[in-house]
Amino acid sequence: MDQEILTSIDTRIDDAYLLTYKSLAEAEKLVEICLDDSEQNEYFAGTINAKILLTLISVQKGESDLVRDKLSRIEEELKSFSSDDSQMRLAHVRGLYFLKDGVYRDSFDSFVKAGNLAARLGNQLFQALSANGKGFIKLGQREFQDSHHYFNAAKTFQLDLPPSIFNSVLSVNLACSLNGLNRDDEAFLLLEAALKYAQEEHAEILECSILDEMAQIHMKNNRLKEARVPLKKGLDLSKRLVHSEIRAELVYHYAALLLREGEYDAAEDFIQKFGMESKMGIQKSMFHKIAADIYEQKGEFQKALASHKIVNEIHERVGFSQSVHSVLMQEKRELQDQNHRLSLMSIIGQELVANLDIGKILDLIYTQLNVLMPVDLLSVAMVNEDEIDVKFSIKEGERLQPFVIHKENQDSILAWSVRNDKEIFMRSIYEESNLYAKGFIPAVFKGVSRMESVICLPLRYLDQIVGVLTVQCNKKNSYTTEDLENLRALATYAGIALRNARQTERMSELNEDLRRQSSQDSLTGLATRREFARQSSNIWRICRRNSFWISIIMIDLDHFKEVNDTHGHASGDEVLKKFGDELNHYFKRPLDCAARYGGEELLILAGDICPREAAMRVELLREEISSFEFESDKGKFTVNFSCGIIGEVPKLESDAGIAKLTDFADRYLYEAKNNGRNCTYLSDQADQAAKKFIISHTK
Repeated sequence: MDQEILTSIDTRIDDAYLLTYKSLAEAEKLVEICLDDSEQNEYFAGTINAKILLTLISVQKGESDLVRDKLSRIEEELKSFSSDDSQMRLAHVRGLYFLKDGVYRDSFDSFVKAGNLAARLGNQLFQALSANGKGFIKLGQREFQDSHHYFNAAKTFQLDLPPSIFNSVLSVNLACSLNGLNRDDEAFLLLEAALKYAQEEHAEILECSILDEMAQIHMKNNRLKEARVPLKKGLDLSKRLVHSEIRAELVYHYAALLLREGEYDAAEDFIQKFGMESKMGIQKSMFHKIAADIYEQKGEFQKALASHKIVNEIHERVGFSQSVHSVLMQEKRELQDQNHRLSLMSIIGQELVANLDIGKILDLIYTQLNVLMPVDLLSVAMVNEDEIDVKFSIKEGERLQPFVIHKENQDSILAWSVRNDKEIFMRSIYEESNLYAKGFIPAVFKGVSRMESVICLPLRYLDQIVGVLTVQCNKKNSYTTEDLENLRALATYAGIALRNARQTERMSELNEDLRRQSSQDSLTGLATRREFARQSSNIWRICRRNSFWISIIMIDLDHFKEVNDTHGHASGDEVLKKFGDELNHYFKRPLDCAARYGGEELLILAGDICPREAAMRVELLREEISSFEFESDKGKFTVNFSCGIIGEVPKLESDAGIAKLTDFADRYLYEAKNNGRNCTYLSDQADQAAKKFIISHTK
């Protein structure tokens, strides 16, 4: 191997790491080239490091499922290749992955491991990257002194390097921590230097971030007029970039500025205009967050609730702005300092609303409520028409099995609360239950010890009951009216959360139906032409990279028009469905894709098999199909098919290569039809004539 080539690959991979701070698309393009070069030169270290960097790019894109698969495959490959350099890079990616998911402990441990390996290797870049990651964790936790320490350390590792986009990012991060420490003058000096570099390098996304941070420092110090200037400039710049996340932050902060100045109508007009241009989920979320604040200021509480609901219909997006989250949390703390108990309820409520899976935060509610009041049993039920679905219950830290109660059940206090849309407050359930239930059954929850004190609250979304919240304690007189007030505050959030969870569930089902309809032929269950184009491009790329054979198979049912004319279209549909089932059975590997190409024409792309192997499968399929008897009012019948197959080890790009082979497969199909039908013609080279496939030839 040429050492100069290998060194060039290593250098370009590190360049691609830094390029991720400017453009993920450019970084991905560069690392794909490095991956191809590494594989061509059989340079395993370059190959594995390029794959690790592609995983990092997937982390930045928010492709969580893909990241998990990539990490598993990389770890498997590393079992046969021990390298501190690759382990360092992998630990850094893991740190970012956990950071995006808010798993701070695991993220911090991963950055520590990456930093230690970088120190052992003398790799200053990854020492800086690891310190920067730890700083981000502390910034998200509002531990500004620690974040300042780590950002400063990251900056130190880069002191002997020329100015770069990464250096400027570190300066902005350092300024954020200084802002949190109220060292505004120092923060401004860093921001001004970074702004100058960003403008010189035309790094407009970075420039927008800097302008936004400058505005936040002005707003914190009540310099509202000064804050307008960078915000307006950033808004103009971000509009030109159409960069959703940074634009959403700028819009949010400008609307917040208008609110601070008492310009409620102007703020509303501004975000309405922004809402018209918004298409991304992050933008929509930010839009409705500030909309809710505006409506609350104007006293339009129904609209505020509606905006809160929309915010939480949006799926949580990886990489959501930490700075915006911090500002929101700080504002809420300032407003709620006078009442700790209501503050805690508000925080619980926010967590409840922010998560679309109520089950995941049941433990949090249970733990936090026990700080305020004794809770031996907590349940959250959903009301669905005539049924009360008690999905989430927890007793003494353990989940209980869900169960369902009919709304007309006269023996259930939950049903009474829902039917009458009224709260229940009992100091002793055994002494007071007769007020709500005719024949109260103590063991409502199986395996739960006797409960005494009970509070039961209907959960509403607007004017509709969507659920019911219950807390219980095994001692009498455990709850006070103050506890009831606290739970009322939580009930508002819980009602929104239940509504959001239900709508998200329905939306997921609809999205899955739409995805299936767009990717799967409804009759045969095979891929549609659009889905075939998507899958075949990926399979082609894998085969091209690994020098695998790829075969394209075109099948046409013989005399299918006669089947429809004689036996009816229902019988024709049955034939096509049978073919679809069989094709999905015979071509079901990860590198196979079978599609309905049109009418009775079926198209298969099979990776890592040559044309003769593909033909053998087709002949097995032919034997299966020919043995099957179809039946209609006109009698029984069988069907046959003709087939054309072409294959090669791909050299061209996917679009051109697939189109070329599909054209040849189609020609060979018609050659089969013109030579008696019910047979297969194939070739393994496009410049050679196709021959009729006979099984005995392969023996």
